[in-house]
Amino acid sequence: ARIILAPQDGVGTGAVGMNRVETFYAQSKKAGAPEFWANVEAFKPGGAVGNRPNTNKATLDAQIAKAKKYTPKVISYNWKYMESSGIVKQILGNNY
Repeated sequence: ARIILAPQDGVGTGAVGMNRVETFYAQSKKAGAPEFWANVEAFKPGGAVGNRPNTNKATLDAQIAKAKKYTPKVISYNWKYMESSGIVKQILGNNY
């Protein structure tokens, strides 16, 4: 099995502020997974899970720049696609 650690940076949920992204990735990389990727959140705090507002390009560029200090592999995704395809509701159930 291929093991890839790709933690979300937490910026979009407000769990990790931009000033703590580098510390977050430095600590995550120390977990020692065979591969380490960065997963930047392309949304910002606010709204419901799966329907948060999109971030702006300047913030996303800053997130990517901080992540690239720890890995060249940076991924992101848009929750709105998952919401429109019903994936979020499948994961969270009828309480969503």
